[in-house]
Amino acid sequence: MVFLRIALLVFWVYFSWTMGQIPSNEINTFGTVVSLSSLLAAALLYLLPTYEALRRKHASLIAVSLINVFLG
Repeated sequence: MVFLRIALLVFWVYFSWTMGQIPSNEINTFGTVVSLSSLLAAALLYLLPTYEALRRKHASLIAVSLINVFLG
């Protein structure tokens, strides 16, 4: 499941980034929403290790979270 989450988030980031490359006069409302969602998708992809540690009830959740946030 971890690899599926990673794959879906990477696809979401890539798709929304490519939608953002279309000039604003050629894109519709859906494309605008998708391109702006790249910020959310990138943040979720960045914080995925923290989510996995929380989901698995890791003993060092705080350490994993701090390392993830500050060191990436």
